[in-house]
Amino acid sequence: MTCIIGFLHEGNAVLAGDKIGVSDYTKRITRQPKVFHNDGFMIGYTASFRMGQILQYNWNPPTRRTGQSAEDYLYTDVITSIRKTFEDNWFLDKAKNQWGGFILIYENRIYEVGDDLSITESVNGIEACGCGRELARGALAALLEYETDLNIILKKVFKIVSDNITMVSSEYDYILSKPEVKK
Repeated sequence: MTCIIGFLHEGNAVLAGDKIGVSDYTKRITRQPKVFHNDGFMIGYTASFRMGQILQYNWNPPTRRTGQSAEDYLYTDVITSIRKTFEDNWFLDKAKNQWGGFILIYENRIYEVGDDLSITESVNGIEACGCGRELARGALAALLEYETDLNIILKKVFKIVSDNITMVSSEYDYILSKPEVKK
């Protein structure tokens, strides 16, 4: 279920996620956004609403040590903290070492966190996870070449993906690293 996308737009990190919930042969549009802020992080999740709830409400990001690089902080302290929070909240079987994928944005850098809690960062600044992630990455890369209006970009990406992937909806939520200025 779900498609989560992250990319940079006019100096802002943008994180967006569709609103579908899927179980077996049923689907529904949910009220709960799958994208949120948590103490300096932006997170967008797929695979499990419970995983997202734990990341949003139970996980307290660790303090970054003075002089610690962002990579060291993420690869050690942050991931260790997330794993412990999942275990403390009975999320999945730790013996399987699989938790569910999500997008993590920190200091305007966009990372994909795999279901084994590995962290990767694309050179083009576009990340996606969930159903249709490859289609979303391609659509985003093409749209960002020719379109500047954020609302049009988001609407078109989710339309393209939802038209081709049954477990993704065209309805979506999004958040920005900096608040939008109302004109």
